Amino acid sequence: LPNWVGDVAMATPALRTLRKHLPEARIVGIARPYLTSLLDGTNWLDEILPWEHKGRGRIGRTWQLAAKLRQERLDLMILLRASLSAGLLARMSGAKQVLGYGRRGLNWLISNPVQPLHSGRGSLPVSAVDDYLHLIGSLGYQTASRQLELATTTKNEQAADGVWQRLGLPPSEQVMLLNTGGAYGEAKHWPTEYCVSLALRAADEFDLTTLVLCGPQERAHAAAIASAANHPRVKSLADEDVRDRKSTRLN
Repeated sequence: LPNWVGDVAMATPALRTLRKHLPEARIVGIARPYLTSLLDGTNWLDEILPWEHKGRGRIGRTWQLAAKLRQERLDLMILLRASLSAGLLARMSGAKQVLGYGRRGLNWLISNPVQPLHSGRGSLPVSAVDDYLHLIGSLGYQTASRQLELATTTKNEQAADGVWQRLGLPPSEQVMLLNTGGAYGEAKHWPTEYCVSLALRAADEFDLTTLVLCGPQERAHAAAIASAANHPRVKSLADEDVRDRKSTRLN
């Protein structure tokens, strides 16, 4: 699976297509540990194996995962991210075939290389959704739906109910969720003053309550927005990890 939350979400049409065309297959996902719960509630994967391919101990973790994958006797490994580490793991897994884009010199690790839709700065940009569907399409599996899809579990919904009660939020149709950035870096963060301005307009012009979402690295930013707005209809999840760790599943 891809490395980031947004990319996994954009891969969901491809995963759904795989399951539709292979209803009886055992499909095993491989994901970084913090992504393993993202697809909870969906039925596209039979199991998700965690793999942190960076940092201390990565060699040992990779060998252990490769041993598990060899036990699966894989017919096919599909690389939804074109990286050397993924390619090497695919080879170590003993999969009969490896499907992926031949980017970044990976052709020697891939038995079934696929020509990318996007190649170089001169070509037109391609949505990651179409990128993943094109890869799956090379197997003959087509779909008319590009709709992204995630699901909630009972625990997710109970956690959300707890947040609603603790923060005294109105019915959901009167709440705007504001996600101000991502873990990738400052380049994806919307300035605090813009967030405050939007939240205040939502309250004054549309009678909406704004709930500022945040991950572990964005709590200070979320708290700063709520503090600067200083409005009863602007709240944040900044303190929710202290009260109930399950509430972070909202992110």
